[in-house]
Amino acid sequence: MYCLQFPENPQDRHSESYQLVAPGRDDSETDDVKLEVQHAKRVVTTGTGGPDTPVIYKADLHGNILDEPCRVVCKCATGPGIKPLSREAQVYRTQLEAAGLQGHYVPRFLGLYYGKHPDGYEVAIMVLSDEGRPMTASLEFTPLYFRKRVLDCLLRIHQAGITHDAFEEQHIVVQKREDVDPERPWFPKIVDFSHARKHKCKCTWSEVTAYDYAPDREEFDCDELWWAFQKAELWQPQLIYVLGQHCPAKWIEGGAQVFAQKVGDILRKVPEDERVKTAQKIIDDYQSWGAERRKWDENPVPPVRDSDNDVEEEVVDDEDDEEDEDEEDEEDEEDE
Repeated sequence: MYCLQFPENPQDRHSESYQLVAPGRDDSETDDVKLEVQHAKRVVTTGTGGPDTPVIYKADLHGNILDEPCRVVCKCATGPGIKPLSREAQVYRTQLEAAGLQGHYVPRFLGLYYGKHPDGYEVAIMVLSDEGRPMTASLEFTPLYFRKRVLDCLLRIHQAGITHDAFEEQHIVVQKREDVDPERPWFPKIVDFSHARKHKCKCTWSEVTAYDYAPDREEFDCDELWWAFQKAELWQPQLIYVLGQHCPAKWIEGGAQVFAQKVGDILRKVPEDERVKTAQKIIDDYQSWGAERRKWDENPVPPVRDSDNDVEEEVVDDEDDEEDEDEEDEEDEEDE
């Protein structure tokens, strides 16, 4: 049996713990697995939430199957929030596990535990590996290699038969691993599959490339991936704006004179001796996107700042301080 000890009140560091169990995880070849959550701190989240919104903690996980404690995220639900949390856990233990994405593109799933809080209400806690802090920068301003890694995560999730359905920066967590790649140290993973759905992705793209012309939406054939690529600014705009009408951006590749001929019908009200000059101005305006994009690529914003903290500061009561001091005094007296 897999058992999890979780503090009754994680905000109180002296809180007693209560036990939850993971049904269906019974390995006859092993003794009972006993895990305990310690030093839990609540994660700061955005939005007001509702009765079914889980409370998230980061903590140390100790246990008789662990060589050493590991950092975890505990997603805790009560009442109407238990059912959606159970559905999210099912996504982790089925499609994401079968595709080998856990620990590489999404967190590792360490179990879903059920129990009753000492106050009498039902509780479910999903335990995941802690894979870093949520992004605080806008995706389009981050380094190009990082944006490619994020989109690669999402592509692989779709290839596993899942659409995330809530792809936003707040659902991308980041670790800085200079020991792995000192030149490109930021590594993302995608989290929060509470809105995920089964999805037979028709997109045929298998790798992330940068700054090609955006394909036709119908050709790309996946709304979430299309929107994600646009959000990450990994494509050049597909269309160019010419006096109130859109034309294929590829038409500018022949230069202003060729472009002026291709959009001749649109420029018919422009004096003939001004058309090439007008065409060049339209090309310059379009290419200003690339200049701005190169400026951000040369001086990108880190996906998360070192000063950003995603957990609430621990509040210590004066009484707790006095108790700690009394304990220290007692220890000193014993030593003497």
